[in-house]
Amino acid sequence: MTNRDIYVDIQGNGPALILLHSWCGSHHDWTRIIDLLKDRFTLYTWDARGHGQSVHHGETPCTLSKMAADLNNLICDYKLDKPMVVGHSMGAFVLWQYLETYGQDSLSQIAIIDQTPKLVTDPTWPHGIYGQFDQDKSTAFINAIQNEFAENVLKLAAFGHNAKTRKKYEENSKGMQALRAYLQNLDPLPLIDIWRDLTQADFRNLLPNITLPTLLVYGTDSNYYGEAVARYMQKTLPYNQLHLIEQADHSPHLFDPGRFVDTLIKFYV
Repeated sequence: MTNRDIYVDIQGNGPALILLHSWCGSHHDWTRIIDLLKDRFTLYTWDARGHGQSVHHGETPCTLSKMAADLNNLICDYKLDKPMVVGHSMGAFVLWQYLETYGQDSLSQIAIIDQTPKLVTDPTWPHGIYGQFDQDKSTAFINAIQNEFAENVLKLAAFGHNAKTRKKYEENSKGMQALRAYLQNLDPLPLIDIWRDLTQADFRNLLPNITLPTLLVYGTDSNYYGEAVARYMQKTLPYNQLHLIEQADHSPHLFDPGRFVDTLIKFYV
């Protein structure tokens, strides 16, 4: 189903639950989760602007503001009554941009999966990517993905905190080969524009003002963050529950989907 050039997949029965995927992802990222939740919720998963089957007209860059507007359109066009919204990685940024722009009244609660409010580190902010991804490294990464997109996106994940991911990259495992082939088939131009916008975003001032019940799900072996970021989020958000999934990487919901789904169902009010 298409909604204003944004591909939206709808499955299940029950209260509305919107699932927002990561950068370079698609609605397919949630397949295993949907199978476990579709008897309890009506699940809305999209291909974010510039991803998957969603059209981006190239006159202007893809931005978080545009994706937040797309989320607002989804909620309004489908007349959703106080949905819960789950954001993984980039999806969390889209959700925070939505809250900053449109407010909190239209949602019931939210969940954040393994994300920090600011990607780029500086001398006063150690909770970005790797704990040491400063402006120089950010600029270097943007230059790198402009030259060779797929391989440098793989390296961003592989050369972080998760030793298993690094080993898979160094061994060129079948999973890495499949991911490389997937990334090579993407149009990098809108994704690079989105990444630039992600690295400019800073939602630290928003977090203390979020009054929605918030579920936090983080992997202890996240490629990018880890427990320190999770504890920062727990300390900063007024109404939250933190769940750490042991040995999980940047996608703890996919590392242990059963546990994630059980946690989400128990949290839902």
